[in-house]
Amino acid sequence: MQTLEEYIERANVAHGHTCAGQILGIRLSLLGLRELGIDDPIKERKRLITIVEIDRCATDAVQLVTGCRLGKRALKFKDFGKVAATFVDLKTGRAIRIVAREESKQKARELFPELEKEEGQRRAYRQLSDEELVQRAHAELFHITRAYEELMRRYQRTLFNVCARYLGNDRDADDVCQEVMLKVLYGLKNFEGKSKFKTWLYSITYNECITQYRKERRKRRLLDALSLDPVEEASDEKAPSVEQRPELDKWLVHVNQIDREILVLRFVAELEFQEIADIMHMGLSATKMRYKRALDKLREKFSGVAET
Repeated sequence: MQTLEEYIERANVAHGHTCAGQILGIRLSLLGLRELGIDDPIKERKRLITIVEIDRCATDAVQLVTGCRLGKRALKFKDFGKVAATFVDLKTGRAIRIVAREESKQKARELFPELEKEEGQRRAYRQLSDEELVQRAHAELFHITRAYEELMRRYQRTLFNVCARYLGNDRDADDVCQEVMLKVLYGLKNFEGKSKFKTWLYSITYNECITQYRKERRKRRLLDALSLDPVEEASDEKAPSVEQRPELDKWLVHVNQIDREILVLRFVAELEFQEIADIMHMGLSATKMRYKRALDKLREKFSGVAET
């Protein structure tokens, strides 16, 4: 990570000025990342979720340091009206909430009584110790952090593959994976074991993919109406073409969305038919029937393709 002064200079360039709120946001972020052991948040961006509690300059500074953005789902906004941020490490399940102390404003007045309020705070927030400036609250988001870390290690690659084949591009798959991991992180303590963990995980994944798919479909309709190029509008990087993706992706474009979901859950997630039926809220016989019809359709298009 860069130093406090380097981030302040970047904030000044981005906003055309430096305010006390930006300095405070930078200090919050540097401390939170240091406590979690994240040295390069940009490089490890898939590991971090940040929750901010006020929509002001401090939040802009948090985005600058962490690289988390609302559009990337890595930044969550909860309007509690506090200069505070919670930094969540999806890799370990640890979190820390950093809150600016109210008394830091008084300390700024005491340190620089001769200066205007804003200028005094700008100087003080550079100098005050972490303990004088903020309060820290560590948390294990649930009581079995190691279990979460092991489960994510075990399922993360397959989780990404499922999302990528649902959605057709890696950019959206990354975003949805991060959202799923956060929901698992918060929800694992309430998981009652009535179904297999794998079924519960892919049920969350299925719902998030459907939400993202519908959002992108609405966006595409809007862009078409405006005669814009949806690929250029959505991302600076072109999504991989069908020809560049693995063989399964070439098959999936020839079936409808529901059949694609069944095939992905069967072949990629390797779920049983009953598990697929439960996730998709379909009957077992209907699930098997759609699965068989989808394979029959693919066999008609691709000779030599056999069920595995």
